[in-house]
Amino acid sequence: MAVTKTEIAQALVDKIGISKTQATEILDLVLETIKQTLEKGEMVKISGFGNWTPRDTSMFWVGPGNRAPATSPEYSVRSTRKKSELTSPSLCVSLPNP
Repeated sequence: MAVTKTEIAQALVDKIGISKTQATEILDLVLETIKQTLEKGEMVKISGFGNWTPRDTSMFWVGPGNRAPATSPEYSVRSTRKKSELTSPSLCVSLPNP
């Protein structure tokens, strides 16, 4: 089961005693800050939780060695920006193995 933004906001309400509106605004601000930082190409590091680093991939051609030449033409795959994440070792220790 995934934890939703609403559940995280409710946890803030329960633990800190702020209104649900305030909790949602705080959570939105934190998530938007993380998003904008990654969009600028900068690393996000939250101690005890993990790191996120944006990385760019280059455009490449899919040619004869990577496809069935008789059934599909050669084509290019455009460059993209992806995120790379690294979970904190202390968080990994506390998570159960699947």
